[in-house]
Amino acid sequence: MLFFIPFRRIGSERPQSPTDFSSKSIGLGGEAVRGAYGKIGSLLRRGLSEPVHGGFDAAAPAWAAEVVSSNIVGYNKITLTDNLTMVASQFKNVGAGAKDIQEFFSDNSLPGFDMTAFAFQSTLQVWEGTGYTTYYWAADGDGDLLGDSSLNKKWLDENYSVATENMNLGKAFWVETADTDVFVVEAGEVEDGATKVVPVSSGLTMLSNPFPVQTSIQSIVPDATIPGFDMSTFAFQTTLQVWDGTGYNTYYWAADGDGDLLGDATLNGKWLDENYAAVSASIDIGKGFWFETTGAGNLTFSK
Repeated sequence: MLFFIPFRRIGSERPQSPTDFSSKSIGLGGEAVRGAYGKIGSLLRRGLSEPVHGGFDAAAPAWAAEVVSSNIVGYNKITLTDNLTMVASQFKNVGAGAKDIQEFFSDNSLPGFDMTAFAFQSTLQVWEGTGYTTYYWAADGDGDLLGDSSLNKKWLDENYSVATENMNLGKAFWVETADTDVFVVEAGEVEDGATKVVPVSSGLTMLSNPFPVQTSIQSIVPDATIPGFDMSTFAFQTTLQVWDGTGYNTYYWAADGDGDLLGDATLNGKWLDENYAAVSASIDIGKGFWFETTGAGNLTFSK
């Protein structure tokens, strides 16, 4: 029988928009988040990613056994060194069908429901364009505590039902946890082909490199519908922001012809730094970032 416990949901006071970080508690982490957009680096905590392993060998963990796939199968073990980490989706589901949230972390050491505090200790938060959808981790045995053993080792929605979020390649999201030095493992098929197209909408989007490799920022190419420099406002219309451990590095998209406007034709179709020089930075394995644009279209990632 399922019984009701008046537990507290962590992250319930999380800002509904990345532009609204005005002295609000992030919940379980206990940290007051302050500042406006452009200073949201205080939220982003980098996880340390181990190298991606192509295929599984005899030393692979138990969850890697007996995988049947037509493509290369790999995994990425990410150690969460802080309470809040932005994590990337970089592997496809093994076999047919979309990759569901329940399949996303094939193994993890995340803490679950705390009966003493009547609160979930780990959440996964997905940016939906205007706000976050939050999911709660019920560890092994937590379903029994909540009166339904089928909830053991499941991500739950706000109604405490089994969640069904689609974790597409190229997504990024927050993982918030009470403990540090815990790990999550993403496993699945590596995307085949040399490129991957990821659609983006106007506004802010949380993205990741869809390939489990280090990829040059210059290899992330917006299509012609995504705007660059606007001469009427003297402002770039598309930016990419990457956390480097102490703050954000912001890069500006100079579309075809923008380099000519800026007096240097070699800058056409390039990502520029704050000094308007072509950047040479890369996106690391397991890492997410913010993408902002006034237009809409597609980004093409290359290996």
